[in-house]
Amino acid sequence: MATAQLCADLGGKVWKEPTDIPGTGRFAILGDPQGAMIGIMQLEPMDPPSPSSAWDQRNPGHGTWLDLTCPDPVEGLEFYRKLFGWRRNMQFPAGRAGTYFVFAHEGTRIGGAMGLGAGDCTPPPHWLPYFSVPALRPALEQVTRLGSAVLRGPIEVPGTAFTATVKDPQGAIFALVARSR
Repeated sequence: MATAQLCADLGGKVWKEPTDIPGTGRFAILGDPQGAMIGIMQLEPMDPPSPSSAWDQRNPGHGTWLDLTCPDPVEGLEFYRKLFGWRRNMQFPAGRAGTYFVFAHEGTRIGGAMGLGAGDCTPPPHWLPYFSVPALRPALEQVTRLGSAVLRGPIEVPGTAFTATVKDPQGAIFALVARSR
């Protein structure tokens, strides 16, 4: 998997060398130069071909957005531009986190990057994946029943959506996003 080697060449780290998952594909775990980790996967062709994917911004239950939080978002996005071809698309003020930079892949906005913010309790560099749900409140009730904790939200993204950050029973942190509360 050439992407893992490119990551290392760009100053990142390969935490898990490219490894086969029989019947699925090949994956690796990478770290960017600022310390955020990301997994990559090259899927095997499916038989029969699947009409859907895990990333689908229009359908509930799929990945819809990625947020990178790191010390220097401009430097971080430059690394990912070289690694994946992601391009800065727009930007706007984000309070203590500085500027929020939206990035796109092949013209489609897929995520954003921001600074770690100010204060004594700043998190380490990380990625936060968002998953789409039909409505936020029923989804939060369901994940709470299943043992997850709501860490932040619901928060309105003015004019576009509602989000909440959740920690599952194993400690994984992710966000939910919906058009309605």
